[in-house]
Amino acid sequence: MNKRLLQGLAGFLVFAFTSMLFLPQQPVVAVDEDPPTVVISSTESDPTNADPIPVTFTFSEDVFGFAEADIDVENGEVDLGSLSGSGDEYTVDIIPVDDGEVSVDVPADVCEDAAANGNLAAETFTITYDSTKPQPILTSEPNPTKTAPIQVTIDFGEPVGDLLLSEINVTGTYLGLALSPLVGPAQIYTLTITPDEDEVFEIQIPADVVEDAAGNPNLASVLFEVEFDTTSPAVEIDSPAFPSTSTSPIPVTITFAEPVTGFFASEIEVNNGNLSLFGGGPSLYTAQITPITAGPVKIDVNAGVAADAAGNLNTAAESLEVIYDTGNPYVTVNQAISQEDPTSDASIEFTVLFSEDVEDFDDPGDVNLSASTAPGTLAALITGSDDTYTVSVSGMTGSGTVVVTIPAGAALAVDPPADRLNEMSSSEDNLVTYTYPAPGVVSIQRISTNPSNAMHVDFLVTFSEAVVGVDQSDFTLTTTGSIAGAGVSAISGSGSTRIVSVATGTGSGTLRLDISALAEIEDLDGYQLGGLPYTAGEVYEIRTQSFTDVPTTSIYWSWIERLYDAGITAGCQVTPEVKYCPDLAVTRAQMAIFLERGMRGAAYDPPDASGTVFDDVTDDDFAAAWIEKLAADGITAGCQTDPPLYCPTNPVTRAQMAIFLLRAKYGPAYEPDPVGGSTGFVDVAPDDFAAAWIKQLAAEGITAGCGGGNYCPNQAVTRAQMAVFLVRTFELP
Repeated sequence: MNKRLLQGLAGFLVFAFTSMLFLPQQPVVAVDEDPPTVVISSTESDPTNADPIPVTFTFSEDVFGFAEADIDVENGEVDLGSLSGSGDEYTVDIIPVDDGEVSVDVPADVCEDAAANGNLAAETFTITYDSTKPQPILTSEPNPTKTAPIQVTIDFGEPVGDLLLSEINVTGTYLGLALSPLVGPAQIYTLTITPDEDEVFEIQIPADVVEDAAGNPNLASVLFEVEFDTTSPAVEIDSPAFPSTSTSPIPVTITFAEPVTGFFASEIEVNNGNLSLFGGGPSLYTAQITPITAGPVKIDVNAGVAADAAGNLNTAAESLEVIYDTGNPYVTVNQAISQEDPTSDASIEFTVLFSEDVEDFDDPGDVNLSASTAPGTLAALITGSDDTYTVSVSGMTGSGTVVVTIPAGAALAVDPPADRLNEMSSSEDNLVTYTYPAPGVVSIQRISTNPSNAMHVDFLVTFSEAVVGVDQSDFTLTTTGSIAGAGVSAISGSGSTRIVSVATGTGSGTLRLDISALAEIEDLDGYQLGGLPYTAGEVYEIRTQSFTDVPTTSIYWSWIERLYDAGITAGCQVTPEVKYCPDLAVTRAQMAIFLERGMRGAAYDPPDASGTVFDDVTDDDFAAAWIEKLAADGITAGCQTDPPLYCPTNPVTRAQMAIFLLRAKYGPAYEPDPVGGSTGFVDVAPDDFAAAWIKQLAAEGITAGCGGGNYCPNQAVTRAQMAVFLVRTFELP
C-alpha cells in the first residue's frame, strides 16, 4: 500500500473518533419488572387470647389497591373497617371464631406497585387463639392412703406459669408441704404432704393464681379431699346367744369399725361348729354356727384377713365363746399346758376338762386314739378326779401325730339329775406331733497329732446311737491352702462310733472332715441321720509352716506350731521373714512371758511394771511387766535375794525349767514328792539341785530327758525344747 493512501486512512479515523466525543447524551429509562412481596405478622405472642388479633402486612415496596377483601382468613374474619395504613405497611383486626389456629393469607395479584406489577402471594401466617381458662384437676392415688408422704397431682390441662406453694389452700394437720416443679411453665405440679396423724386433707387451687401461655388466668379447682389413714379396722364378734344357749344354730354378727373388702366366710375360724348362711358387708356381716357337740363353741376372726379402703389390715377380734348346753356334761380335751409340740418324749399328756364333776372315767377304753398316725401300740393312762383329768399316751414307735378324743358316754355326772352321760368331746388342740428321736452326730474329733505332716490322719466320729450304712460317700472334706488329693481312705468301727482315716494328699493348709447332707446313714430302726450337713468337726493343720526356720521335717515342728496356734509365741522375728529361732537358748525374761501366757491364755496382758521388784529389771526393760507378774504369782523369787536380782538375760537351764513348769502348773505352794533312791536319770543324783522336780517332770510325761538316760540339768533350754515343755505342761491343743 502506498504512503499517501495510509496517511489518508489515518486522518479519517482521527476525524471519526473526535466526532463521536462531541455527540449529544441520550436519557436512560429504568424498567421495574419485580413483583412486590408481603410478610404477615402480629404484635401478639403465639398463642394469644386477644380478640381481635391485630395483624400487620408489610410489603417490600409501596403498593396500591390493597383492600380488606383481599385478605383470606380461616377460623376468623376481618373486622370490617379496621384496615389502616398505606404505602408498604397495612394493619387489620382479625376476629377469631373458635379456639385454635387462625390462619391469614394474601393471594397473589391483589395489589400493584407503581410499575403495575402484581404482588406475590404471602406465606400463610398462623397464630393460635386460646380463650379457655385452664381448669386445675386434683387427684391422688390411692385415696384414702396409709402411705406417707401423700402425693397430690395438680393437672392444669396445659402448661401454666409458676405455681407457688403459698397460693395453694391446704386444710389439715401436717408436718410439711412441698411442691414440684419449683419453676414453671408446667402442666402438672405435684403437691407433697407429710401428715402428722390420721387426717382428711382439703386442698383447693384458687382462681387467677397462674396463667397459661395465652395469658388466660386459671379457674378455681373443685375442693379436693385426700384421707391419710393408718388405723387398722377393729372387729367385734357378738351373738344374742352369748354366754350359753340350748338352741342351734347360733346366730353371729361380725362388725368392722369401717367398711372393708376381702372378708369371706373362710376367714371365720370356728371351733366345735360349722358355719353357714354367711352374708352382709361391707362393715356388718352375719352367719349361723351349728354346734358339732355340746360344750364351748368358739368363733375367731384373725388379724389381717380384711382391709379398709386405705389398705390397712384388720386387727384380731376378741374371741367369742358360746356354750352349747344340752343338759349333759360336756368335755374338752387339749394338749397339757406343759406339753411340747412337736416332741420326742415317750409320754404325751393331754388335759381333759368336764363341765361338772364326773365319775367312772378311769378305763383306757374311754379314750379314743384312732385318729393318731404315730405307729406303735398306743396306750392311754388316765389320772385325776372330779372335773379335771390327765390322759398320758405312750407306745409310739415312730414319727406321727397323737390325737385324743373322748367319746360320748365315757363318764357319768355325779350330781342329779341322774344317769347323765357326757357328750362327745370338743377341743381346740388335741393333736401333738410326735417326732421319733432321729440319730445325730455328737462330734468329729482329731485323734492324731495336730499339726501333722503325716500322710494320713484319723478322726473319731461319734453318733448319738448305733448307726448303720456308714461308708466313704457319706463324708466330704473341707480344706484350705494348697492341699490337693486329700480323701477318705478307710472307715472302721461299729455301733455309735467310727474311726475315719483321711489321706492328707499334697500341699499345706487345714483339713476338716464333714458329713454330707446326702449321707445315707440310719439308726437300727431305719431313721435317717439328722442335723446334716455336719460341719462342726475339729480341724487338722497339715504341713503348715508358720516359721521359715522350722521346716515340717523338724522333730520340733508340730510342737512349735501348736505353741504358735495357741498364741503363746509369735516367734523371734517377724521381718523380713517370720522366724522362731529354735536353737537359741530361752532367757529368763522370755521364760516369764511363756509361763504367764501358758497359765492365763494368749490374750492376757499383765499390769504395768513398777521397776522396784528386782534391781536388774527397770520398768521399761523388755518383759519387765511379765517378770514382776511371775514373781507376784510366786513362781519365782529371782536368781538372787540380796540384792534382789532376776538375771533376765541369763539362759534358763533344764533344771530350772523343771521348777518353773511345775509351779506354773500347780501353783507356788506345790512341792514334789521326795526323790527316794533314784531320780531315774544317770546325771541327776538324788541330792542334786531340783532333783525331785526333775523326777516329777519325767513322771508326768513332760520330759524323757536328753538321751542316753541323761537329763542334762545344766544345759540351757532351747526355744525348740521349750515348745515341747509348754505344750505338754499346759496341755495345749
